[in-house]
Amino acid sequence: MRHSKFKILLATLLLCAFALSPAFTGCKSSPATTAVRVSDSAKVTVEAALGAWDAYIVANHPPLAQQAAVKKAWERYQAAQLLVLDTALILKEAQATGGNTITAKATLDSAIANGGQAIADLLALVRQFGAKI
Repeated sequence: MRHSKFKILLATLLLCAFALSPAFTGCKSSPATTAVRVSDSAKVTVEAALGAWDAYIVANHPPLAQQAAVKKAWERYQAAQLLVLDTALILKEAQATGGNTITAKATLDSAIANGGQAIADLLALVRQFGAKI
């Protein structure tokens, strides 16, 4: 079961990496629109992990330090997702105004990588503490 969840996470992260590339989005999707869609997909993964964590808390009463660590990882994930959306909007603005799209795209790519790492860290922490995802 754990192996299949890892595949799902990996697929989500790969989607994040490729979904915002020009080859994938085509002409009809803006970077901001695609970022929202990718963020929504990541949200589903995180919500499933947090649901498992909530059930684990009820059943096993983990120490408050573990609960605080998961909360902190979740907050890092939230901040990372907001950064992805913000940088997608910056790229969209740069494209619309003839701004520096190379720098904006690099910033977006970095934000996506950080967002993927934040998701992976959160899921790993929840698993490490014993919740079954």
